[in-house]
Formats: sequence, C-alpha cells, structure tokens
Amino acid sequence: MLRYLRRVLVGEVPFAITHLRAFVRGAVILAPGQNVTVPELYAAFSRYCRERELPVLPKGDFQQLIVRVMKESPWHKTKSKSVKRSTGAQNGFRGFALRSSFTSRAT
Repeated sequence: MLRYLRRVLVGEVPFAITHLRAFVRGAVILAPGQNVTVPELYAAFSRYCRERELPVLPKGDFQQLIVRVMKESPWHKTKSKSVKRSTGAQNGFRGFALRSSFTSRAT
C-alpha cells in the first residue's frame, strides 16, 4: 500500500495514465465482431513507450490501468474475461481492435 501511495503522490500513476490515454486514442479502434486482449494491448503499449523513450509500465500496473482508461474513454467499455484465443480465454475488450499500424509490428 505504501508503494502505491508513494507512486500516486509523486505523480507516477497520473503520468502513466496520460500516456496510456494517448495510446488508446491512437491505437485502439472500434471494430464490431473483433476483440483485443489485454496481453495484445500490453505488447503494443510497450512498443509505443519504447519508440517514444517513455518508461514502460509493469504488466500488473498496465492490467489495472487499461481497465480504468477504457472505462473512462468515450466508449465506456468494461473488460471481458472471455476473449477467446488459441491459448484459451483471456481478459480483453470486445468490439475493439488495434489499428493495423500497431499490429503489423507485433513481436
């Protein structure tokens, strides 16, 4: 709890949310019939940050903050716990996809 409060008070979380919101605005699109998983979003966000020389959020922080950012977005989207992939169901968002410019560089 102390670590979390320190991060909030010194501005690390608001800084991360600002960049995460910018990422969502630029990378995530409405795509009826498609889905994007949290791991796919994290991979794209990590590349986004490295390309801009921004610190990359730890995966656990990203998983919490992406839910908040998507819910606060104009779409007011909540997370689904059953986005299907070949490896099984994962957390993600239904009706959304990554822009092709973010998926074409997937690692």
